[in-house]
Amino acid sequence: MASISSPALSKAQISSFHQQGFLHLKNWLPKDVLDPLSAHIDLVMKQAIEAEKSDYNSRLRADSTYTYSFAQPFLKILDNIHLHMGASFLPLLALPQITDVISSLCGAEYICVKDVLVCKNKYERIEIPWHQDLITMSDKKYPAFALGIYLDDSTPGDGAVDYMPGTQSKKYDFNHMPPIYDEEIVTPEVQVGDIVIHDLLVLHKSDPLKYNDQRRTLYYEFRQLEQVTEVEKWPSNSIECRLNLMRAAQEMARVEGQEHQAETLEACYQSPIPFNFSADSYSGES
Repeated sequence: MASISSPALSKAQISSFHQQGFLHLKNWLPKDVLDPLSAHIDLVMKQAIEAEKSDYNSRLRADSTYTYSFAQPFLKILDNIHLHMGASFLPLLALPQITDVISSLCGAEYICVKDVLVCKNKYERIEIPWHQDLITMSDKKYPAFALGIYLDDSTPGDGAVDYMPGTQSKKYDFNHMPPIYDEEIVTPEVQVGDIVIHDLLVLHKSDPLKYNDQRRTLYYEFRQLEQVTEVEKWPSNSIECRLNLMRAAQEMARVEGQEHQAETLEACYQSPIPFNFSADSYSGES
C-alpha cells in the first residue's frame, strides 16, 4: 500500500474539533487505497459469517459480534480488524492521512488502542440512542477519540450519525439528560473515503438504516501515551503490544513490498486492553 503525503490539520480544523467534539474530513483517502481495502473487508466479513454458521470457536468468531434476522447472521462488530485482514493492509495505520491528523490532535506521543470494523445493517432495525463511548475518564481530560474511515456513504435520513456539538467536556447521566432540540443536532453527510473524528465523550446517536443495506466504518481509537502509561496505568504488556502494532505498520509503510511475518502480527494482539478504559464497544453508532 503506497504512502501518500497529506497536510496536517489546519488551526481552524483543530479549533473546530475542540469546540464541536467532532470533525468531518471530506475526500481524505484516495480511491486506490479505498477500493482494495473495501474489497478485502468484504472478504473478511464473509469469513466471519461463515465462522458463525460453522459454530467453530475460532479467533475470528470470538472477535465478532453478530445480529440475526430470520435466523441469518449479520456481522455487527469485528474487533482487532487488522489481525483478521492480514499484514498487507497494516500500512493503512501509518498513512500520512492518518498519522498527520492524530499528531495534530494528540501530539507526537500517541497510541492506537483499538482497531475495529463496525457494520450497520438495515435488517437490524436497531436505533442507537444518545450515548458517549468512553466508559470511564481520568480526572484530567486527555485527548481520546475515534477516527472513522467510511467505506460506505452515510446520508442524513438513512441512519446517519447525529452529533450534539460541544458535549464532550463531561460524562452525562443518561437517566437525567437535559433536553436536546432538533435544531442543535448536526448530522454530517459522509461519503466513501471521508473520515470523521469524534471525541469519545461527545454525545451521538444513529437511527436504523432505511434505504442502504449496510454501512461499514473502520474505526481506530487513539489516546495520548501519557494517559495510558502514567495516569490509567495500563498493563505494560498491553501497551507494548499496541505500540508494536504501530511500529510494524510504520515499518511496512516505509519499506514498500516488505512482508511482515504473521506470527509478529498475531503477537500484537496477545494482550487485550483493559476493558474499564476502552471505548464502549462502538455499539453500532457508525
